[in-house]
Amino acid sequence: EIFHNPLSPSLTLKTLALAHRLGCVTNYYHNHHIYAVVRNEEQLELTKRYGTLTGSADLYCYLNENVDNESSTLYNEENAYGYQKAMELGPPSKLLILCDTAKLDEITNLVRTELNGTSSTNDNAATQQQAAHVIRGTPPFFVEI
Repeated sequence: EIFHNPLSPSLTLKTLALAHRLGCVTNYYHNHHIYAVVRNEEQLELTKRYGTLTGSADLYCYLNENVDNESSTLYNEENAYGYQKAMELGPPSKLLILCDTAKLDEITNLVRTELNGTSSTNDNAATQQQAAHVIRGTPPFFVEI
C-alpha cells in the first residue's frame, strides 16, 4: 500500500494495554478491516457510532463475537488484551481509542503522556522524539494513534 507506515508491535501493545486500563475499546486497522474487542454496551455503541460516521460499519470484525470454541475465546482474550488474532495478521496502520466525549481531552492527554512522555504538542524537540503521533478526533469521541 502507498504511504503505509504501520505501528510497531511494542507501540501497538502499549496502546492496547493503555486503552484496556482506561476501559476503552480500540479500533485496530489492518488491511481493509477494523478489529475491535467490545466488553460492554457502551463500547459497542461507540463502535457503531464510528461505523455510522465513517460508513465503515461493514468493515468491523468483533474479535470476541461468534468464536467457534471456548479455547479460541480464552486464547484471544488472554493475549494482547483481546487483540491477539488481529496482531497475528500483522501490525495496524493505525489505532483509534474510542471514548466518551466528556472524557476525550483527559484521555487524549493521558495517551500522549503514556506513549510519548509528555502531553504537549507544541514543543518541537518533543515532537521529533515522539514514539506516537496522537491526534484528538473530531467529532470528539476518539483518539487516533
